[in-house]
This record gives sequence, C-alpha cells and structure tokens, in this order.
Amino acid sequence: MKRMLIVEDSQETVFVLKESFTQNGFLVDVAEDGREGSKKAGDSQYDIVILDINLPYRNGKEICSEIRQRGDKVPIIMLSAEIDPEIKVGCFDIGANDYVTKPYSFEELNARVEVQLRDHQEGVQKEEPLLKYRDLKLNIGDPTVKRGAKQIKLTAKEHALLRCLMENAGAICSKEMLLREVWKEEDCDTKTLEAHMCRLRKKIKQKGKSDFIRTINGFGYRIK
Repeated sequence: MKRMLIVEDSQETVFVLKESFTQNGFLVDVAEDGREGSKKAGDSQYDIVILDINLPYRNGKEICSEIRQRGDKVPIIMLSAEIDPEIKVGCFDIGANDYVTKPYSFEELNARVEVQLRDHQEGVQKEEPLLKYRDLKLNIGDPTVKRGAKQIKLTAKEHALLRCLMENAGAICSKEMLLREVWKEEDCDTKTLEAHMCRLRKKIKQKGKSDFIRTINGFGYRIK
C-alpha cells in the first residue's frame, strides 16, 4: 500500500482528500500546520507528499527544501492559489515535482499523483539497488552510505556489515551470522567483528541523532 502525506491547513480540504485517496488505496497521514508537517515528513518514509504552500508556523516551501536537503527523492506536489509564474518556478527550483493551482478537481490532482508515482518508480528502477532506514541510505554497489545529506565512506567489511543489518532491520543479527555473511571462509573471531562494528557505529553516528545500531548483549546486533 502506498503511503501519502498531506500537509494542508484547511480541515475541509484535508477531509475530502484523505477520504478520496484512502478509497483509492493509499495509507494517508495528514498534518494541518507546517510544524507538524515538517516533523512527519522527517520521521517517516512516504511514497508521495502533497504540500500546501501557505501554512501556519512553517510554509510548504521550507518543508520541501528540508526534504530535499536530506537527500529524500520522494515526489512532492505543491498546492497554492498563487498563479504568479515566479512562485511556481521558485517551487520547482527547491525540488518540487509538480505545482497544482487552487481551485482544482480531485480527478486532476489524482492524475498528477499517478504520473509522479509512475515517473518516480521508473527513476528508482534505473538507479543502483538502495537500502533505506529513516535517513540512512546504502547503495548496494557503492562503498559510500548517506545519512541525511552527508556522504560517509565505508570499508568493504563495514559496508557488508551495514548491509546485513539493514536487510534485516528490526531483527537481531547474531555474531555468528554476521561472521558467516561478511567474512565468508576467512578466519575471523568475534573480537574482530566487534572492532569493525565499533568503527562502523562511529562513522554513521551523527551529533544530535540516534545511534541506529543496538548491541544485544551476549547475542549480536540489530538496527532498531
């Protein structure tokens, strides 16, 4: 099921859009001001975001910029009664995928949503296979990982360890399994694993953000 975030301060509009898109098979989250919209956009992964420009506390353009600065490529459709071409161009410049002028019909907005989802899926299929957990992104064929907008260089073993953890996000990866998957037939012990894990955690840890990797004493590790 596709996940959608709608950030719109008109309760009537929110009600209509949520009901209509839910009937079309979407799991819809809503936020009625910019502060709540910014938090939800940062805390969860969505397949598409619909953003009103004029919102209480924070406007839609700020939220759009934040999403793009994190490296998130989720399709974003801006909503506004503004018809000034400069405002439209400004939205596209900060990373919006589409701009819908109010008033609009649900049929038009739904058609634009379908176009953006299709184009995004086609673009994803052309990219390297990607693993994601919150703001952490790992390309399968690339030794770098991104946390937010920051690129982090990993060694081959660190990359393989993180890949195992992300492929099994939420589940506990035993030390035996990690040794088997990452070191294969190489002669290696748990102290070597622990040293590599320590370096990996330091690399992806960022000030003010949580450490995704948890140690399960006497057993192994997991991303949680």
